[in-house]
Amino acid sequence: MCDMIGTIFTAGLHGIEGYPVQVEADMCGGLPSFDMVGFLGSEVREARERVRSALRNSGIELPPVRLTVNLSPANQRKAGNGFDLPIAAAILSAAGILTPEQTEGYFFAGELGLDGSVKPIHGAISITAEAIRRKQKGCMLHHRDAPDRRHAEGS
Repeated sequence: MCDMIGTIFTAGLHGIEGYPVQVEADMCGGLPSFDMVGFLGSEVREARERVRSALRNSGIELPPVRLTVNLSPANQRKAGNGFDLPIAAAILSAAGILTPEQTEGYFFAGELGLDGSVKPIHGAISITAEAIRRKQKGCMLHHRDAPDRRHAEGS
């Protein structure tokens, strides 16, 4: 039986337009593994190793469980380096380290360094604009990616 599912929201990019992406992490008993699904580009598939190292080097050891991460919608290709942070946040949510109260209403986007640091990404304005369209409280981004709200709203 599975312990918990963590859900985080972000946005993918189709050209310069953002579209909502739901990132779910499911931690279950069984043989330890880390699988990711959801029509993923190579840089998103590689996030598995960056996230695992970033969490470990931040002092968070994942238990030996079967971990499945789903990025939906499955019919939209997910590409780019901005999915590391939402994947890590979904895993931390599934593990009970982040609570729904801490993550609800926010989009997460960022690349993770192996040391756990968050790195800037391309498309932050489009991601922030999608969060605004979806009436989110805000975005969790690298500080250099935090666009002026006027730019994200297209003013």
